[in-house]
Amino acid sequence: MTETRDLTKGEISPILFKLAIPLMGTSLLQMSYQITDMFWLGKVGTQAVAAVGIVGQYLWLISSLIILCQVGLSVGVSQSFGKSDLENTKNYIGGGFRLGFLIAMTITAIFIIFHNELIGLYSFKEGDAAVQELASEYMVAIAFGLVFMFLNPLFASTFNSMGNSKTPFIISSIGLAINMVLDPLFIFVFHMGAMGTAIASVIATLVIFLIYIYIGFKNDLIYVRVNYLKKVPSEITMHILKLGVPMTLMEACHASVSMILTGYLTKLGAYAVSAMSIGSQIESISWMTANGFSVANTAFTGQNYGKGTYDRIVLGFKKSMRIMATLGTATSLLLIVFAQPIFAAFLPDDPVAMQAGANYLRILGYSQLFMVIEIGVTGFFNGIGRTKEPSYSGVVLNLMRIPFAMIFMKYYGLNGVWIAISLSSILKGIVAYVWFKIILKKEIEPKVIA
Repeated sequence: MTETRDLTKGEISPILFKLAIPLMGTSLLQMSYQITDMFWLGKVGTQAVAAVGIVGQYLWLISSLIILCQVGLSVGVSQSFGKSDLENTKNYIGGGFRLGFLIAMTITAIFIIFHNELIGLYSFKEGDAAVQELASEYMVAIAFGLVFMFLNPLFASTFNSMGNSKTPFIISSIGLAINMVLDPLFIFVFHMGAMGTAIASVIATLVIFLIYIYIGFKNDLIYVRVNYLKKVPSEITMHILKLGVPMTLMEACHASVSMILTGYLTKLGAYAVSAMSIGSQIESISWMTANGFSVANTAFTGQNYGKGTYDRIVLGFKKSMRIMATLGTATSLLLIVFAQPIFAAFLPDDPVAMQAGANYLRILGYSQLFMVIEIGVTGFFNGIGRTKEPSYSGVVLNLMRIPFAMIFMKYYGLNGVWIAISLSSILKGIVAYVWFKIILKKEIEPKVIA
């Protein structure tokens, strides 16, 4: 369970699938955590779902800071591992983990001290005041698990970058099982509502953290042999930041835009926030799955780029894009055709929220192919250390969601927000694919010929 894999040799398609399938499973498990919460909270009521959805916007924003550490660690470890440079591999692990821990502790303090002020930034419709109180309580509870939410993805990235995606999948499966058992226990048996989902999530992430530590010491893995108190070379830290900052800015922009759009929704009522909160979790079946392939693409490309086997990068891109196209088309059809029955499983007693959510899934369904392509291509950008390009297009086109929403809401009401999100995703997919094709043709393919 702790083996590593050289991705610079062997048949490319089997390698990508063997690496990506556990990663896809891990991503789907992460989605399952959130869907499980939303499923059980839907039985409690629309306000509980809205409260967790509001805090979820902040968690999405701070996830961009996880990416700051994760991208730099992933690229640095995969390229160093491809070169068989053990010392730099340890340096990238040490630098990524130290940075992640410091950021996590800072955000934890902010959540605990300023929870009322953060939730108060949203203007709730009259009659939904209880949402604000529930959201504040949830934010404080979830804060106690933030350090594990930061460090667990870094453990997974360490394994993934060295060609082992199976171990993180198994560990995440254990965490999901714990969460699925504890959610209904805390919500219904102990009558803790939204607070119960927070406690269940914190316990599950803590268990995952402890398992990573246990496996590391039992098998003398590289991340337990790192001296985390030793000063990391400044060039390593700067390289982690150089790689991570562009992707962090893109994700932070994406989350910030979502928070602004959620601000529009709070004025319409809890039903609108609930529709987007649940709808985005259901839709994540697409981008979470694609993210599994994206991480596989990063590890594959990073190792081959580090070793100089550029022909494998070119061929790997072609094969991966075929897989992405198939996946995107399938999820598009799923959301468009089955939007109503899928969403009805979550809020069956609120027909207004159910219809709004079904519209969300149907409209977002048209952009799934392009979104999957964008995510898959981003993995190749990251693997060659070019993290700026996808971040540029991501920031610009995510920001365009705000004027798009303002325009379309005049004609289509709430559906205008869904149209704005879908349109920007379509444009991001097109731009990312064309941009990487240009880099491939100008910079990678000439090295193959040479």
